[in-house]
Amino acid sequence: MLFRLFILLCAFSLAACKKAPEAAQAVVWPELTAFDEIAAKAEGLAQVNDVAALRQTLPDVVKTGSTVTAATIPANAKNPAGLRSPLADLAELITKLSAAPLNDDDLKTYTLALHPLVAVMMTEAGMPHIHANEGPHGGFFHPVFAADGKQAATLEIKLHDDAGDLEVWLVKGGRDGPPLDLPLDSVLKLDFPDLKCQIELRVRDREKNAGEDGQTNLHNGQTNYFIFPGETGADAKWLMGVDFAAKARLAIPGGLSSEVFVLKPHVHHD
Repeated sequence: MLFRLFILLCAFSLAACKKAPEAAQAVVWPELTAFDEIAAKAEGLAQVNDVAALRQTLPDVVKTGSTVTAATIPANAKNPAGLRSPLADLAELITKLSAAPLNDDDLKTYTLALHPLVAVMMTEAGMPHIHANEGPHGGFFHPVFAADGKQAATLEIKLHDDAGDLEVWLVKGGRDGPPLDLPLDSVLKLDFPDLKCQIELRVRDREKNAGEDGQTNLHNGQTNYFIFPGETGADAKWLMGVDFAAKARLAIPGGLSSEVFVLKPHVHHD
């Protein structure tokens, strides 16, 4: 009996000494993450043909892109071998972008090749491709300012590439603020200065004003959620497509407005 008890105690002791399997650590590549942000910004400027702003951004593109090298590949990258080719392509593009002078067409062509390379490298490294200004609904954050120029709110705007429909969420202050609720008859106006057109975003309905997740966005008879085209019958086909990009500015009742930003879609993958 004592011998069996001794055996059981030893077994329990050995089990306790065994380490639980360690969870896989997330792949962190700071140089690539930083370059992803600047490459996405530059891509948007090239897509809307804002060459002047693109040239101002170019030094940051070259400086940040030059830091993404084989020496900075994380030790736990999923497929280091798969990073050789895109890293070589990136180095070649950075060299071309560093050459002076670049004509407008070459500048845009080389710039537009950067962000797709980042996507490939993030896949090979085993990293999620999430931007710093990406919101909880899959849209993109942009600051909203009062008439005095101070930031009063933040908008998250999501353009669906497959249907051209738009969703906007408003929060007070910074991106983690509480909902900025407005009366249900409020109308948000999204202006496209280069395209010489404007669209209006309204509530989906007055009963729930639910998002695409089916959850209500009503708070004490008000809401912070607005959509286009909804049931208005307005044409949204011109907003469709993964390559859509246009300068936009959102005006909100109460004298609030965003700065001009580049509107790009949330891409739906099969």
